[in-house]
Amino acid sequence: MATYNLPARGGIHKTLTGTTADTVNVPARRAPRLVEVLNRSTTNAIYARGDSTTAVAAADGTTVIPKESWAVIQVDPGQTLSVVGNSDAYSVDQA
Repeated sequence: MATYNLPARGGIHKTLTGTTADTVNVPARRAPRLVEVLNRSTTNAIYARGDSTTAVAAADGTTVIPKESWAVIQVDPGQTLSVVGNSDAYSVDQA
């Protein structure tokens, strides 16, 4: 599991290590934060959740992001984003 910090401006562009989830710290604000998660994989779906719970593929509470697609995920104040897949490339940016 790798942990990254989303900058206040701009995004991050990473590749998952196997099927281990990554954690993304989102800059704290009083209101919920919306982030865009882009699945750059051409073959696999990835899964994400914004409630500090580790994302698990195809589990309840996760958002599926099909190959070459994106989703907007809400991350509440003090919570982290978790992304999981299978060695897939992804990007996270402010929505």
